[in-house]
Amino acid sequence: MPPVIVGAITDLGLTFCQVVGDHVGAGFDKLPFRSGEGLSKIAIDIELGGKLLVPINGDNDFRLHQGRSCKIAWIFGDILYDYYLTAGGGRTAESGVEGNASLRRKAAGEWSDDEVAGIRRIDEIKACPVVARHLFVKTLGHALHDGRDRRGGLGVVLKFTEKFFMHWRHLLALCRKRGIFGGSIARASVRPSVYTNDLHVRREQHAGRLLCRPCREASTFCRSECRIAAARCRMEELKRLKGGAKRGVSRREFLGKTAAAAAGFSIVPRHVLGGAGFVPPSDKVNIAFIGVGAQGLRVMLHFLKESDVQGVAVCDVNKSGANYPQWDTHEFSKSVRTLLGTDSGWDWLSPDEPIQLSHTLRVTSGVAGREPCQKIVNGYYGSQQRSGTYNGCAAYADFRELLDKQKDVDAVVVCTTDNLHAAVSIAAMKKGKHVFCQKPLTHTIYEARRMAEVARETGVATQIAVGNQASEATRLLCEWIWDGAIGPVREVHNWSNRPFWPQGVERPKETQPVPEGLDWDLWLGPAETRPYNGAYLPFVWRGFADFGCGALGDMGSYSYDTIFRVLKLEAPESVEASSSDRYEETYPLASIVRYSFGARGNMPPVKFNWYDGGLKPPRPDELEESRTLTHEDAEGEGLLFVGDRGKILCGFNGSNPKLIPQSKMDSFQQPPKTLPRSPGNEREWLNACKGDKTKPGANFEFTGVVTETLLLGNVATMTGERLHWDRAAMKISSDAAQKFIKPERRKGWEV
Repeated sequence: MPPVIVGAITDLGLTFCQVVGDHVGAGFDKLPFRSGEGLSKIAIDIELGGKLLVPINGDNDFRLHQGRSCKIAWIFGDILYDYYLTAGGGRTAESGVEGNASLRRKAAGEWSDDEVAGIRRIDEIKACPVVARHLFVKTLGHALHDGRDRRGGLGVVLKFTEKFFMHWRHLLALCRKRGIFGGSIARASVRPSVYTNDLHVRREQHAGRLLCRPCREASTFCRSECRIAAARCRMEELKRLKGGAKRGVSRREFLGKTAAAAAGFSIVPRHVLGGAGFVPPSDKVNIAFIGVGAQGLRVMLHFLKESDVQGVAVCDVNKSGANYPQWDTHEFSKSVRTLLGTDSGWDWLSPDEPIQLSHTLRVTSGVAGREPCQKIVNGYYGSQQRSGTYNGCAAYADFRELLDKQKDVDAVVVCTTDNLHAAVSIAAMKKGKHVFCQKPLTHTIYEARRMAEVARETGVATQIAVGNQASEATRLLCEWIWDGAIGPVREVHNWSNRPFWPQGVERPKETQPVPEGLDWDLWLGPAETRPYNGAYLPFVWRGFADFGCGALGDMGSYSYDTIFRVLKLEAPESVEASSSDRYEETYPLASIVRYSFGARGNMPPVKFNWYDGGLKPPRPDELEESRTLTHEDAEGEGLLFVGDRGKILCGFNGSNPKLIPQSKMDSFQQPPKTLPRSPGNEREWLNACKGDKTKPGANFEFTGVVTETLLLGNVATMTGERLHWDRAAMKISSDAAQKFIKPERRKGWEV
């Protein structure tokens, strides 16, 4: 084994002990790696192929192979296996069983040539990652599983670490015996006292715990308390040596000499395994971003800011496009600069050409697609590397290829067209991936039902991009109305100024050439084949019934979530709609949808009315003349709860709730806050991805019911009929409407 690898392994072992030492006082739960299922999953995943450590440029450090997000379980497993293959216990790749030869005999250099050859063979070195991870699961992984035997689990950590430290000299001696490197380095390098048994008595007392006499005299610890105390002592000694004089040749000097043999490689500093604010690889969620147009880019940037997220892949049917709408001039370039912490560069992301989305809305153009977003991810992680470069983010056109080939993905973020949400999300869930999906959850009622079913069957963490479900305002509304602030609620009114994209139009008849880099057939997804036309994309597909869900689907996903929670709604009994002119393939310019819900527990039946296209409900008499119905909402939207004893006026999705008139709000005594508060919509999901047992609030099972109701409104709008809904049978009272429940899909797109 090359000496630089020996040095790197030693360095890794020391780092791991430092990490453990830093955390033992804070309790085992705070150890910086996953327990249980996470470790088991990591340990048996052998896709990396074994090239874990790459030495470089004479620095006393190493990097992870190809910048991959190796887990600490992999690394420490390799350390353990390397150790047991040499000085530690005579394990072999074939058997994985500890030999009977004593450490004392091995330390004395009494191995036979056959023993040495049996312990260290090239094929065993190559097999190291596979067997090491298996060994790691059988020892440390099982001890940590689901928090079982936590004290014993910590003992396992410290036991293995202590053995590695106490006998690292034997590993060097073995390397010298085999002629791997010159004797002078090996002889000089076995002297640092920090690795000797003298450390047991350097401080006999730490944090009120005494090391027992047998522990001072023996080469192992007898009690977990002693092991904990000794780990703390090690930390004290390591810190002392780091800041003061060292005897003999230090570990750093040893690494410096041995690393010189490996010039020409590149590295990441050793702090990748520890330090203030550091999130270890084992505690990160590897995310693939599927659908990285304008909104997908925004969502991706938001997730990349999270310290426990690692972006590993992007996927989009469009290679690159410069016609995506930005909501502000230079939006994309400024957002990326903010992420990277720079004041310049990335101007190419915002060409800022004018785009007329509607006769009232004019925006500027930005660049998005899989290649631009791949560059953003690589640029972000490259800014954290000494070399300034990073190429670890993969790019795919087809989500199915990504799910088949990208084995390190833990979770996916889905920001495709509405009609692809179900196909992508269900495929990911069936692969065991956690899913965060843009709203609306699905394009059809049948898809919503299937999404909820698959989420329940697979048990993965799911969440929809409806941030207001995690808000303080939603919880206040629940607490106020449940406490009787306005009496029983019998009416709800919700209005939006959407759409600001084309609706109420016919299918385009002209055939245009497909832009280079766009997979048009894949973009169509389950929709029937048709010629390409720029009228469909980007962004404006929302108005077409085959691809989007119109104004109701785009905005109702937010407000319906709040209303369902506050009023504890279930499926509606009936729904009807009136609208401007209806077209076969696009939604109308404006509509009103009226739902009727039955009684729920102690809550009475309620009428819920939705308005879009700028339509609004009547102005309530209680609202002062000086105040607007939009409740200071900049976009002219709002939400009104009407109870037997008052009204609550809110922003569109329930934000900033106020009793009206203001005098009633001023005298209102708010009830106690009884509902659990949320860490945030994305944070709920990320925590669940990492094993938190708290289910995200907007999980697919809850949101499935909301989405079914939302889409029933679109069905009523498209048919113009009053519809009665049997949710259990998934049947509707109209034959004309039934075809919208589960529309036909192209072959190969079944869910």
